[in-house]
Amino acid sequence: MADALKAGQLPGGVVVIGHDGKVVFHKAYGDRKVAGEIGPDGSTAAEPMTEETIFDMASLTKCIATATAMMQLYEQGKFQFDDPVARYLPAFAANGKEKITIRQILTHHSGLAPDVSLKDPWGLAAPDKAEGIKRAMESTPINPPGAKFVYSDINFITAGALVEKLSGEPLDVYAQKHIFEPLKMTHTRYLPFDKVCGHAKKVGAALVYEDTKAMYKCAEGTWPGTLIPGIAPTAHDDELNAQVNPHFDQLIRGSVHDPTTRRMGSVAGHAGVFSTAQDVAIYAQALLDKLAGRPSAFPL
Repeated sequence: MADALKAGQLPGGVVVIGHDGKVVFHKAYGDRKVAGEIGPDGSTAAEPMTEETIFDMASLTKCIATATAMMQLYEQGKFQFDDPVARYLPAFAANGKEKITIRQILTHHSGLAPDVSLKDPWGLAAPDKAEGIKRAMESTPINPPGAKFVYSDINFITAGALVEKLSGEPLDVYAQKHIFEPLKMTHTRYLPFDKVCGHAKKVGAALVYEDTKAMYKCAEGTWPGTLIPGIAPTAHDDELNAQVNPHFDQLIRGSVHDPTTRRMGSVAGHAGVFSTAQDVAIYAQALLDKLAGRPSAFPL
């Protein structure tokens, strides 16, 4: 980490090392926001990285939330891996996908493209989850099912839709209730665009922190906007242009970096979960304990 920081390869990070079931090393390095970028308080000073910094988990969402949820639903007998996806999501059968199986989407052997089209401005003025799902359902394979591995967000957008269909719960609610809470991952959650409580204004499909003195009583199922200052920013929003994207060129912080998920309201099967290094270590340790036959809180 010290060498990477010195070489300017990254601004900062948090390292957690576990051994024999215990955390033996936990340290923050560098900065979570670089100097020159405007922070939540208006300051352009660098912000030191902390061990408690919340990170956009990006595609780790696929395993931490969606794949775990699918395995739980499998254990409940809700589906079989070689069932066609279209048995549960009939719209998925469009454009020759009627034989693609759940196993194939979970292992990236469906033949689908890496992502849905983002060339037009859908979901930028305001999030549009339904359009994102529709595009996944209407996608056309680029390879025959099972022919080759192609990493595809469409696969896990579809898997997220399956979780919702099979469980009857929104994906973010399901993951919180059945995965994060049982594991006591108290700093892990989706940050849905429409469930933020206070201290944030909505700019297009993104959230921007508002440093106000107002007090908010947050309802169950919402998340406090006061989390945003403790989240590591990821990049500047470069989606299309300022004419169609109200958040264009602003720093992404508290909104998911993945553009498809952001356009879908920050909750999808392929991206959207935020967490800390410590919480991810909890998940990893519980999974290792489960696989080794040791006592484990892993929810499978």
